[in-house]
Amino acid sequence: MADYPVVLFSYGTLRQRDVQLSVFGREVIGTPDALPGYRLSMVEITDPHVVAVSGATHHPILRATGRADDVVEGTALRLSEDELAAADEYEVDDYRRVLVPLASGLQGWVYAADLSRPGIRAGSNSGSLPGFAASASSAFGAGLAFPLPGTLALRKEAEDSRAAALEARTEAEARRIVEAMNEKIHESRGRPLMGPPVLQRLIDVEDVAREWRSRHPVAQDDRPEPPRETRSFFRRLRRR
Repeated sequence: MADYPVVLFSYGTLRQRDVQLSVFGREVIGTPDALPGYRLSMVEITDPHVVAVSGATHHPILRATGRADDVVEGTALRLSEDELAAADEYEVDDYRRVLVPLASGLQGWVYAADLSRPGIRAGSNSGSLPGFAASASSAFGAGLAFPLPGTLALRKEAEDSRAAALEARTEAEARRIVEAMNEKIHESRGRPLMGPPVLQRLIDVEDVAREWRSRHPVAQDDRPEPPRETRSFFRRLRRR
């Protein structure tokens, strides 16, 4: 495998022998595998070269859903770095290559929908990934699968940080927890993360602070007494 160190999960035309011969210059057999947390839809291909090679004007495309019961079957192809670059040239701009954990436990590249492209919409549940995250976490804890990929791990950490902030002893501590997590989210945007192409939003500090105050109302007995008015000795004499 030294000559072919790259794993590419293919679920569409790259499994076709004629496409492989055109793109890679050889036939790639691969092994059956699957990808959880995604579903398939179709995208229209307008690149005439890709249409000519594949023989199809519509290709399947992956969209992240985060649902543990959404599984796409395909083939894990072993490629060289040059062949991966050739695959990048073959795929149109509607696709984005991301690194994902496969059902077999392998880490592999896959071409999924590029959500930053106009007209490319996420799956109906792509804004939230609790099902897939929980499933992957429990499987890893049992030693049966893999740790969460980077994008999902960051989302889970953000959710845990928000929950921790709401349980903080003081509002100031709650704010510090959220601000530290937001700094980590901000830093993550400068480096690629493995996993489904999910953008983690910054946590609204003021929203968390409001919810913290609603959960921790100040009891009447705990409120500080207003300062009492004090009068000097000479003012008291003048009143007599």
